Amino acid sequence: MAERLRVPATRSVLLRLRKDRRTLVSAADLLERKRRVLAHQTFELLPQWRTQHREAFASLTAAYASFGRTRMRSTTDELRQIVAGMPSMLSVALRRQPLAGVPTYQVTTETAPLRPRFGLLGSTAELDRTIVSMRDAAGALAHLAEAQATLRSLTRALEKTGRQVRILRERLIPLHETTIRQIEDDLDEQERSYLFQLKRIR
Repeated sequence: MAERLRVPATRSVLLRLRKDRRTLVSAADLLERKRRVLAHQTFELLPQWRTQHREAFASLTAAYASFGRTRMRSTTDELRQIVAGMPSMLSVALRRQPLAGVPTYQVTTETAPLRPRFGLLGSTAELDRTIVSMRDAAGALAHLAEAQATLRSLTRALEKTGRQVRILRERLIPLHETTIRQIEDDLDEQERSYLFQLKRIR
């Protein structure tokens, strides 16, 4: 015998189950639309994330190469004196933006103008290039983190929504439909039995 809900076979229960089934079907359709929106957004963001990942690590590699050249041309004490009290070269702002109830993220960066330090305390022009490279690398990493956090949020929501759709379509809706059919059969059988008894009484 097919699995069914443990409810009495009455007309009021049948009406309630039909209403519940319609609600479950509507919820499954709504979640399926949400899943498609999330999947579309995820697959659109993936190429952008790959590009940002490649560019951010290329920028970081260049920045560390420049820093290595600066370290060879300046002593540690000179570098400490030069960077002491330097204003922030990069400001980062993070904003959350919901998409179909799922948080996504947007990062905006603002760079401060560079004041050349060539010749200060024996520093070299390479120091200015290092500062600019590090600032640009940090900005690129901030935007990469934005894309990565959004992707993580979307994929988690996509997996959760997919599970919910499967539970509704493969478990709850068929369970309700089976129960409804069996209750309808039971009620029809009861009605036929009642009519048969009436005919015998007459």
